[in-house]
Amino acid sequence: MHEISSYINSETGCLNEIANSMSLTYNETITIKDNRILLPKSVGEGYMSIVELSTGLALFKANVKFQNKVKLLRSVMRSNAHLYLHFNLSESSCKLKKENGQVVNLGLDSKEMMFYSSSGRGIEMELPYGRWSKWITIIIHRSWLTIKQLNYSTNVGGNLIQAFLQNKALQGMINLTMDEISLIHSLLEEKDQDMYMCLETKGKVLQLISYF
Repeated sequence: MHEISSYINSETGCLNEIANSMSLTYNETITIKDNRILLPKSVGEGYMSIVELSTGLALFKANVKFQNKVKLLRSVMRSNAHLYLHFNLSESSCKLKKENGQVVNLGLDSKEMMFYSSSGRGIEMELPYGRWSKWITIIIHRSWLTIKQLNYSTNVGGNLIQAFLQNKALQGMINLTMDEISLIHSLLEEKDQDMYMCLETKGKVLQLISYF
């Protein structure tokens, strides 16, 4: 199984780290164009992209089909500065291994759930081969949330967001409503480089954050 190790943050530059890790794993140069990693045919099909919506807020998207099994690894960062809201949109299952060793099978049923993790918890994501894997991940830096709360003089989000603001290391799953699921699907389809769509994307991401 191929292993790709990287640290995803809220800046577009983190794609370089992912591409470099993939290049080492596959012994082939993986390039980035317009903030997108396009998989070469020798590796698979599809793309990974990131859009920086604001300083400290980003949206990572993936729509990929690998020729071999792949494991994505994200190591623990003790600063615990980032929160990841992960939404699975795949037609096939993939597996997440939590830091405590528990394996979560993100299959069809779990499409109605959000997996969340702060960067103070490690994670492994195992993707199938020969099948499309689709997901989006909202990436939030704590400083962005802190500034928002100061600006609005009110709490941003619900219990999850507030727990992260208290610097708690978090990892778990939350059930989604049909409205939230519809919003998530529309985010995957939006074009990254369209300025108008980028504003719409940010609006939808902010709406999703407010639920949690």
